[in-house]
Amino acid sequence: MKNILKFTSILALVFGMSSVVNAQHAGAPAGQAAEAVSHSFTEEQKDAFVQAYLQVNQIQQQFRSQLDPEMTEEQMEEVANAANQQIETAIDAQDNMNTDTYRQILVAIETDQELLNDIQNRLESL
Repeated sequence: MKNILKFTSILALVFGMSSVVNAQHAGAPAGQAAEAVSHSFTEEQKDAFVQAYLQVNQIQQQFRSQLDPEMTEEQMEEVANAANQQIETAIDAQDNMNTDTYRQILVAIETDQELLNDIQNRLESL
């Protein structure tokens, strides 16, 4: 039971980056405060975010298949660290994007319905 809780915690830490967009994309409400908040992300940053987001999802799927509730905590942490490293590399490899901006956009779409809609439209147009 203890390993299952650790396993769940590791999954949440490793794969939490895109959970906001996944929840929003699945039709979840945009958050309590869907007010018009001004965020100054360029069109290039939004496009780069979408490309990075798609790569992050691929990396997450790859590493999910490697996790096993029977793993030791150290083994799970090794997988989590490797996944996080690949995720950061994929994000930073995008022109006009870095991990800080990626996270800022993830946070912003929780309260900025216009930004959320923009990101969703970009995802759907691919």
